[in-house]
Amino acid sequence: MEMHVGKHVNLRVKLIALAIVLTTLLIVAGGLGLLSLSQVMDSLNDVRTSFKDNPVLSNELLLSYKKAQAIYRQYQILTVGGVLIAIIIPLAIVIYLIRTVFVPLNGLVKAIQRVSKGDLTVSLATDRKDEIGQILAALNVLVDAIHESMLRVSQAAESVTNRSQEVNVAAEQVSSSTQEQASSRGETA
Repeated sequence: MEMHVGKHVNLRVKLIALAIVLTTLLIVAGGLGLLSLSQVMDSLNDVRTSFKDNPVLSNELLLSYKKAQAIYRQYQILTVGGVLIAIIIPLAIVIYLIRTVFVPLNGLVKAIQRVSKGDLTVSLATDRKDEIGQILAALNVLVDAIHESMLRVSQAAESVTNRSQEVNVAAEQVSSSTQEQASSRGETA
């Protein structure tokens, strides 16, 4: 039996694409947030400039403008930090999943393909206690059971061959005896 695997996008590629899409969405959202804040700051700057001729209003507005500018800078730092985190965390998750899930699964697929081609020497060593480790251990048990069954079938076939040869030898002896008896009866008659 041959295993056919059609053209498909594997799970690893889907996960990486999802991480890229989510990261892109977070970057766009962060950029739009910064753009909105920038527009607010531009409006405040326009108001400040229009009241430049009135020193009392200008001073009061200058204090409020500086507070708004400090808040704007904090939001800039938070947004840039959030975007960096939005890039780093999905990347770290993808790397973690590739190392802990996809690499063992690829090894499992290769081992099963080898077994399907008749290689019953496959053994996957693992010290994992999670579901992946359980699958690998179950495959080892399955391959060992198939191997033992094949050995028993081989031994049974060899036993049948030996018994068949013994029956052939016995048949030849009976045939030879029968021929000797027939020939000795022919001589006595």
